[in-house]
Amino acid sequence: MVSHISNPEYAEFQQAMSQRLPFTRYIYSQMFAANYTGGTVTYPLFFDSPHDDETFNNVESTYMLGDSLKISPVLDSNSSANSTEFSSYFPQGIWRDVYNYSNVINASAGGAYFNLTRKYGETQVHLRPGKVLPLQPNEPGSDWQQRTSELERQKITLVVNRDDSNYADGYILVDDGLRSDNFATNEYTFWKIRVGEKSINFWVERGNFLYDVHKHGFLIDQLDEIRILGAKSLNDTDYACYLGTTLEPERMDATYDEALEILTIKPSAASTNLTFREIGFIKFGNSQTDPNVCDSKGFSYNATELTDLSNDTFSAFELIPAVGGDVVETLYATALLMDDDGSVNLNITTKSDWDANFTKLFRVPYVSSMVKYPESRVTKKLSDFMSFEVGPDVAFSYKLFEY
Repeated sequence: MVSHISNPEYAEFQQAMSQRLPFTRYIYSQMFAANYTGGTVTYPLFFDSPHDDETFNNVESTYMLGDSLKISPVLDSNSSANSTEFSSYFPQGIWRDVYNYSNVINASAGGAYFNLTRKYGETQVHLRPGKVLPLQPNEPGSDWQQRTSELERQKITLVVNRDDSNYADGYILVDDGLRSDNFATNEYTFWKIRVGEKSINFWVERGNFLYDVHKHGFLIDQLDEIRILGAKSLNDTDYACYLGTTLEPERMDATYDEALEILTIKPSAASTNLTFREIGFIKFGNSQTDPNVCDSKGFSYNATELTDLSNDTFSAFELIPAVGGDVVETLYATALLMDDDGSVNLNITTKSDWDANFTKLFRVPYVSSMVKYPESRVTKKLSDFMSFEVGPDVAFSYKLFEY
């Protein structure tokens, strides 16, 4: 490979390429976005922060590469600046070094200049607040990728830097990169990834949801892991799962690095080849304080009939969440047979609304007066029209009969 380059020059070239290649998929995706929105891939800071007057100064000293990465190059020579540091301006927010997650630029109080370390052969790159970066990192000790085609067989890592509202988003383009007519024939998928408080959504912004890049042996639509930076508020996370097209929760592994304050979510051993279209969305949290939708019990309740309130035309039930604890509120269900034709008023509400005599929540009107439906006119029983499944180990359900 370029054998005529001398060893020092080759080493510098290799280092530069090794630094750039992990961002290849990100840059490719940003170019696609710029193509259909009419934007640009490289632009000055004031494009994103026009309200910050300082971003209009020294516009040539730093710039954005796509909407997520701030590039801070060293522009002066060693002969004119022997310092080990140089200064660069950062707009408001918390920016994170993509090469060293422990290096944080905290400009949350407002835009400011910060001193960055001058590194020979390495450019300072920081992830903008509120952004998701698709990355194919060179792992320590591994051979750096020499061709972009080799990156097609490497899974994607998503690096998340949430803003002060705990939101972040980003894009990734999936196509084979082999034919120029892929976009005309809709053989691609342009994914938007949105991160909320404790959820991650995979959404098709453009293209074909069913597009399959695996026929070429490519892995660029498969998730390696998600790294949520600055995740101290998520340090008690003890569950994670994805809910795909079937909405059945599938477990994922979630680990928190206390030293780096990083929450890592990755597919479990049972789903190592997990694709974006299989994910749909990811939920995570703490099972003691958050509704655990990853536990199948989180969707069911165990019921006890309130026999002191029930009669032939009326039944009432207390519904206890199967997950236990106080995370999910207890519900109450009532069913009232109003006539012999089988008109039933079915009502399910929260404990707080039940205790407030159905005045706390807005709802379809609840029949509380039998003036219009006197019980003496109803000769049939509620059990003639519907049945209920109840019990301490049975998920509450009801069934309507044809009559």
